[in-house]
Amino acid sequence: MNVIRYADDFIISGFTHEVLEKEVKPLVSSFLHERGLILSEEKTKITSITTGFDFLGCNVRRYNKKLIIKPSKESIKRLLNKARTLIKANIANTQAIVIKSLNSLLRGWGNYYHHVC
Repeated sequence: MNVIRYADDFIISGFTHEVLEKEVKPLVSSFLHERGLILSEEKTKITSITTGFDFLGCNVRRYNKKLIIKPSKESIKRLLNKARTLIKANIANTQAIVIKSLNSLLRGWGNYYHHVC
């Protein structure tokens, strides 16, 4: 078993679906219940690494024998929507101002995802 935790989000990886469903999930639920917290059933997902999952805006999936982490489709859509909104809001401004504001948006997004494919 491996646990990856960031703030209030976490991933628990295991070898089989049955072990995670029947042993680990009840242990995590009881651990959280002792502290006055509950495990959200709609957010809890048990899946294979070959199917992949989204975590912190990244899609984690194994293709053949390689593990590839890339920006999730939802985060790419959010970036494109922000860029469209920014361009439409600055339609009366000069090209230099639009490029400067787009550069800061793209630089921030690129810095967040610089560690993934």
